[in-house]
Amino acid sequence: MTTMPGMGEKSLCRGDADCCVLSSRLIPVCAQTGSVQALKADLPVFSDQANLTEQAKKTWLDDNISFLNQSADVFAKNATCYFLTIDFDIASLLARNTQWQQSLQNLPFVSLVLNECFPNLVDGLKNPLLYALRARFPLILGDLGKGDVPFHVVSSGLFSGVILDGAFFQRYYRSPVLQIVLNKAREYSEFVAVGGVDSPAHYHEAKKLRGVSLMGKSLPASPVLGAESVFNNSFLIN
Repeated sequence: MTTMPGMGEKSLCRGDADCCVLSSRLIPVCAQTGSVQALKADLPVFSDQANLTEQAKKTWLDDNISFLNQSADVFAKNATCYFLTIDFDIASLLARNTQWQQSLQNLPFVSLVLNECFPNLVDGLKNPLLYALRARFPLILGDLGKGDVPFHVVSSGLFSGVILDGAFFQRYYRSPVLQIVLNKAREYSEFVAVGGVDSPAHYHEAKKLRGVSLMGKSLPASPVLGAESVFNNSFLIN
């Protein structure tokens, strides 16, 4: 597993019988040419598959912010964005911590990723927590098409970007329905990507799509030039 330098694998123990390892994955988001446009940090998991505790999530978020502060010049030099996936608990922690908020607001290359399972997404900007997040940070919907929320969430003004769910892409990658959905998403989004480009056939069809970035196992991802010391010149692709 590729971990962020400076973040590495962090032991988080809640007692002798309940100890586990926390690590984060960086997944490249690529242009169709293979150049890396962004790195997406997924939520970590414990090695024993237990749910993350609040303290573990605080540590993970704090480590991400430290990593980003240390690496800001590299992201700027390479015009690379960072997509930080958060859940409801982390969003709530962030909303209560003005220091974390200020740190992230000082990093203009950072966007926050919310998945469709995030509570009350259908409320859009009427939801106080979502409104507060959107007021401070660019938000990206991380799995459009998974089926947990209606499409009007995309058109609500909450999100500046969307990532199409990998399973949705793999189901429709040879269908004209896919480009129709992506075109509709682009009407409301500054950035659109598709996940699940996991085979040569997927990549062959994905290259035909207009105006989207790609994520998956079959991308010819280029290293982030000059960033080898930060990113280890390698990525784990989900």
